Formats: sequence, structure tokens, C-alpha cells
Amino acid sequence: MKLLLDQNLSRRIPSLIADIFPGSNHVGSLALDCVSDQEIWDFAESEGYVILSKDSDFHQMSLVRYTYPLLPRHEPPRSGRLQ
Repeated sequence: MKLLLDQNLSRRIPSLIADIFPGSNHVGSLALDCVSDQEIWDFAESEGYVILSKDSDFHQMSLVRYTYPLLPRHEPPRSGRLQ
């Protein structure tokens, strides 16, 4: 599986995970950092990438399009004590 990291994630990540996810890239490295989310989605789908993002935009798109070139969205745990 090759990942396409959204602009809200560090450009350094692909090199750090290259042994686990070979072929992964960052949108900035592919000149996709100034295009729409829809264009990123279409690129990922056509090139066999799975999108990794911290934004909810791609998750919402997946609910409408019924295709999933992205990893499931994970919410970080809230800080503080559980009640």
C-alpha cells in the first residue's frame, strides 16, 4: 500500500515510512498542494494511493462517493480525565 499524505502532515513522513509503505508521497512533493481536495482524491484513485489526512474533508467525500482511497479517520483521544 502506498500512501498519499495530505498537506496537513509533515513532508518528512514518506521517507520515514518508506520501508513499510514504499512508494508513498506527500501532496507537496507531487505539486498537488495547491489543488482541490477533489483533484487530490482523483489523483490518488487513479494512481493507486491511499490518502492519509488529519482533515475530515476526505472522510466526508468518501461517504458521498462510496469509494475509499483513504485510511479511516482516527480522532486523537481527548486530553483530561475520563469520567
